[in-house]
Amino acid sequence: NNLEREDQEIRALGEDASDAVRNARKQLVLAREAHANQQRAYEDCKAQRKTVISDKRKGKEREKALEERERAARLDGLGELDRKAEEDLKKAEAGQQLSKITAHIEKEAELTVATIPVDRERATGFGIMHNDEDGRIQKFVEKPDTPELLDSLRLAEGQVAEQGLEAGGDHYLASMGIYVFNRATLVELLDNEMTDFGKHIIPRAIDSHRVYSHVYQGYWEDIGTIRSFFEANLDMVNTVPRFDFFQMETPIYTRPRFMPASKINGAAIDQAVISDGCIIDRSRISQSLIGVRCLMAPGCRVHRSVLMGADFYETEASKRESAAKGIPTMGVGENTRIESAIIDKNARIGANCVISPEGKPEHFDGENYFIREGIAIVPKGAVIPDGTMV
Repeated sequence: NNLEREDQEIRALGEDASDAVRNARKQLVLAREAHANQQRAYEDCKAQRKTVISDKRKGKEREKALEERERAARLDGLGELDRKAEEDLKKAEAGQQLSKITAHIEKEAELTVATIPVDRERATGFGIMHNDEDGRIQKFVEKPDTPELLDSLRLAEGQVAEQGLEAGGDHYLASMGIYVFNRATLVELLDNEMTDFGKHIIPRAIDSHRVYSHVYQGYWEDIGTIRSFFEANLDMVNTVPRFDFFQMETPIYTRPRFMPASKINGAAIDQAVISDGCIIDRSRISQSLIGVRCLMAPGCRVHRSVLMGADFYETEASKRESAAKGIPTMGVGENTRIESAIIDKNARIGANCVISPEGKPEHFDGENYFIREGIAIVPKGAVIPDGTMV
């Protein structure tokens, strides 16, 4: 009987073990199916992401194609003359920017110096080049100051004719301070302790590198002195200035300031440039340039002067504080006369003042003004009290 009972127990254990194995196998199959489902879901997500990216790319391509079609339609609507004008304008703008670089590449230059023709009188104030017939610079002298040097640097008759310059006078090629370098050449020439292009680097490069001159005959002005700065600014107010800011072929844009338009209250203005944000009350302005935010009280007279304007407007609290201190508010006070002067920014000029270099030395230092080259200068932020005679 004991043996029979043990045999039955062993058989029962075997059946339980078999059931456990079958259950484990079922769980394994279910787990594999779940993994396969997850893998399929992952692949579906990848496919959907690729579809979204592709749709975005196609969308951008369609948008770009639409823009091109719109531009083509606009050009088709312009008509032959307008289309040709637009194309010519683009060519002109590109040519102005690339002419120096094109010449630099064509001549296989390592350094190109932009130069401009000047007469003998002006030559003493510039770095002067002497070129061979091909335009390669053979000699460079910074501000030649002797007749012998000037004679050795003037252009030959053939070069004068080639540049279309007036025959009979002395002509020289002055450096404009504009250079085109090959990158390796620039790195090489700057690998030293020299600090000045005109005095040190360019003369040295002429002996060791292919240095050429690119002659430019458009508008260019050196404003390194008070007088040249003054005259260049006043030239802009002429009826036909030497450089025209209104040329369609060469547009010039200023930095946008988003300021109010200037307000003119009964003023008499003759040959003047008035910048944004000014308020001018019953004054007379002639041959002058008026800068941004310039405030001018009634009765002022401004002739052949450059007023730089202001960086900000005064608040009412600031005006009351100035009045309490006995100093003028920002701008030009009533019945003030300004002639042949440069008034820098944020100056406070009182009422009934006279600012003029007339009857004064060419160079003079006052308490709150200067005279340089026959031009009166009021520096930035200066205060000119009421009734001052400068």
